[in-house]
Amino acid sequence: MYHLVDLNHYMLVFIAVVILGVVRHWRWLFWLLLLAFGFSILDIPATLFQLTGVIPGRLPLWYSLYRMGVAIIEVGIAVWMIQIYRQYGVWAMKRKKEVSKLEEKGNRS
Repeated sequence: MYHLVDLNHYMLVFIAVVILGVVRHWRWLFWLLLLAFGFSILDIPATLFQLTGVIPGRLPLWYSLYRMGVAIIEVGIAVWMIQIYRQYGVWAMKRKKEVSKLEEKGNRS
């Protein structure tokens, strides 16, 4: 019971740090989340290999399919994060400021 309580506290602290990092737009957290979501693409072929019997599957079928569905959503989020980064910078903060500065200069003339 003692170890379960410790694990719950660690998970709570981890989730709090992620929420704080997203709110404060920490650059390192953006890249860490992008890597985590991007590498979840490896779960898709692993699940397919388990379903075909190439890799022995120890998990129930419904759970493996659920994990593969979550991995597809995570990969979609990673692709979206890359697109947002290319257009607006990390956490979509960079170019928005540049655009507002250009608008201010245009209003002055």
